[in-house]
Amino acid sequence: MDLKIAVFLLFVSLSSARSEASISEAAVQDQANVFYMPGTPTNVSVTVSFDNLEDVDKEITSIEMYLTNADDLATATTKSDAFSTTLEPAQFVPASTDGITPGRLDIPVTTIEGVTCIAANCLAYSHACVGFNNQDTGAKCITLGAADGAAGVKKCSDLAMQSFAVSAGDEAITYNTDTEVTIEATVTINNVAEVNIAAAADGAPDTFSLKVFFADSDDLESMDVIKGPVDGIAATPADLTTLRSEYLGSENDPSSPVTEIQVAINATVPTDNCSSFKFMCAYATVADVVNNQNTSNDFKCLPLGSQPTEADPAAGEVECNEYTSNNGVSLKLDVIVALLLALVSMATTQMFF
Repeated sequence: MDLKIAVFLLFVSLSSARSEASISEAAVQDQANVFYMPGTPTNVSVTVSFDNLEDVDKEITSIEMYLTNADDLATATTKSDAFSTTLEPAQFVPASTDGITPGRLDIPVTTIEGVTCIAANCLAYSHACVGFNNQDTGAKCITLGAADGAAGVKKCSDLAMQSFAVSAGDEAITYNTDTEVTIEATVTINNVAEVNIAAAADGAPDTFSLKVFFADSDDLESMDVIKGPVDGIAATPADLTTLRSEYLGSENDPSSPVTEIQVAINATVPTDNCSSFKFMCAYATVADVVNNQNTSNDFKCLPLGSQPTEADPAAGEVECNEYTSNNGVSLKLDVIVALLLALVSMATTQMFF
């Protein structure tokens, strides 16, 4: 083989074998005082170190930062838009004389302007990822938090239902499968986290809405008959189908209100699984524009089987006047009795003839 061709092929082989540039380290400065909050811009100072970088002017065109739900930018399923950056001149850090620490190129990112925890995804974010050239590969992700090496503290809001009470009326409350029953109830909610939930602007979605339903359990995760308000709402607020926007201050806000809502509920017991219902539950759901740090405190349940009193909060009694088979076919009790009487009559008639 010609020597020139061999040298050329060796050069091509070595060039193609060189590893791609990647971020080996990204460090957020003063991370304990960096806070990612819905609607509140903050500036972050980051230093980014590269491996396998030969010419920063040619290989690095931009550096971006994202909030994500994973420690790998390429596999993150929830990712914010890229935040703009302001860069300082790169600084080369030479290798150590003992050969243990390789040389690297550090690029101080002086500010990442307007970093905001997007409200709808606040709960999902777990990492801050720093990438370059608008690509997912070669990025470095840092866990959110205040500890050394972390990327800063995430703060969300948390709507919580404090109480749900059915008002006792002049007559006993009995739900059945035939007649719609209207009851009065009181629900109280507030915000138990660090970030205020502002009232929605005119024309924007309401801050939250209320669902009321029957269930076989007072544990939202273990409900078998109704898995929650999405799978089948047996009762819905009549006068307040959607609650109007409310300001819900944070636990750190002295003016943080507890919002008390009077609501009328029209309830009819579903025929299927009627005898399985043991609770009436209220569930507050927030709009997409509101982040909700914890969904386990968004609902309250009242037992069925007794009348509501001050000493014994309850939701009333259920009367199942239909027979429901396992396949969901319902027959009226009086129809069943009539069929049985007809069968007995036919059997008696055949005995005499």
